Amino acid sequence: MSLLEMDSKVQEINTPKLVVKDNVIAFTDYFIQISNISEASISPIPAAPYPIIAIVLLLIGVILTLMGIGNSIVAVIIGVLMLVIGAIPIYKVYQKNKNRGEVLILDLNSGKKFYFKCYNKDFLREVLDVLKSCVNKEVKSITVDFSNSVISNSPIIGGNNNKVGVEA
Repeated sequence: MSLLEMDSKVQEINTPKLVVKDNVIAFTDYFIQISNISEASISPIPAAPYPIIAIVLLLIGVILTLMGIGNSIVAVIIGVLMLVIGAIPIYKVYQKNKNRGEVLILDLNSGKKFYFKCYNKDFLREVLDVLKSCVNKEVKSITVDFSNSVISNSPIIGGNNNKVGVEA
């Protein structure tokens, strides 16, 4: 299940680049006015829920298998088959949830949310810092390359965990 299926106001964005220029963040076929962002945060990608039908199939499979042992080989075969059919989607969801990664979430004043996927949490923190520095000042042009974890023309020129220098 994608983020879009969970909430109609959530837009999952898979874009290699994000461009910040003046008061606009542009990507793919969209743009957002920076002043329309009410909140920006980093969060793990929400875990996908396990399909209820698969859990039901597992339970029925266990019951049929246990009831069929010693009584009916057909019940055992059907029970094992249901166990396998129920286990496959559960395993797929488990694998997907295991490698979720992080998202940069931009909440707009309209209530709409944009999720930008990235598997590098440190890079997402850098992107968040750059966006934070762009909120109250006009920026020439900044490019965020999600696929290579590179920020071009960043207003943040250096720093460490204690101090960060910002260009005036």
